[in-house]
Amino acid sequence: MNCEICGIEIYYQPKRIVVDGVKLLACFNCASMGESYWKPVTASAPKAVSSKLNIIKKQRSASRVSELQNIELTDQWWEKIKKARLKRDLTQEELAKQAKEKLSIIQKIETGKMVPNTQLAKILEHLLKIKLLVKPEDKEIEVKTSSLGELTLGDIIHFKKRNSSKG
Repeated sequence: MNCEICGIEIYYQPKRIVVDGVKLLACFNCASMGESYWKPVTASAPKAVSSKLNIIKKQRSASRVSELQNIELTDQWWEKIKKARLKRDLTQEELAKQAKEKLSIIQKIETGKMVPNTQLAKILEHLLKIKLLVKPEDKEIEVKTSSLGELTLGDIIHFKKRNSSKG
């Protein structure tokens, strides 16, 4: 085994050191160039299994996050929620209780003042038997081309009209 700093062959137990955040095996002379670190004992079988399970859980949650990042609310979602609630003869209070949310949140969602997070949207989908979350490619996008025939960002964005009655 050779020293990872100077390269000479080490005939005895190498020193384990950290130099600028990098763990190295060093000879006795080079060991003073860094701080020593302790190598943990290898994990027993149950811990190894649990660490593998943790890795699998992290991979699953990462894939769920990537799936959720590719989901959007449908157009006019607040109207769909209100219509579905009325169709099921539920009050806002009853829907709030079933969804385990505050009444004020349901009220704000139905008026469009608040956008439900993905988890709440899924709960509302389940309770009201409606589709609120769609993949972006599933949404129809009306594309208009500019007068020059080239596609611009303004051709894709839907602008909201402002009230011109403000001073």
